[in-house]
Amino acid sequence: MPLHVRIVTPRKVAFDGETSEIRAPAFLGQFGALPAHERFLAAVRPGRVILTTPEGDRRFVVGSGFVEVGSDQVTLLADLCEEVGAVTPEAASAALREAEGELVSLQDGTVAWAEAERRADLARARMG
Repeated sequence: MPLHVRIVTPRKVAFDGETSEIRAPAFLGQFGALPAHERFLAAVRPGRVILTTPEGDRRFVVGSGFVEVGSDQVTLLADLCEEVGAVTPEAASAALREAEGELVSLQDGTVAWAEAERRADLARARMG
């Protein structure tokens, strides 16, 4: 029995297809789901999603969002989703330096700090 996965952003459906496994970043750590998985909801943090499909692994970079896992389907809602490699390593590295530079001057726990940390996580995911 395959696992039907949909990755949806405010702009598009980034992926809608059959997989045998999904691995994704959640705020409490990386998770994986296979067919017949126990149901759960989780907050997704910026990072890489790996889908095992009949054609091979598909890799995406996702932003913040939520995931609902069921026994035969997974729906991941994220503020952005792009194929790995859509952003050059140089651009990702520059974005990481900028975000880390901001983090040094911000107070931990503030909204500005959380946004800079999110941008740093996204840049790290884009770099690999």
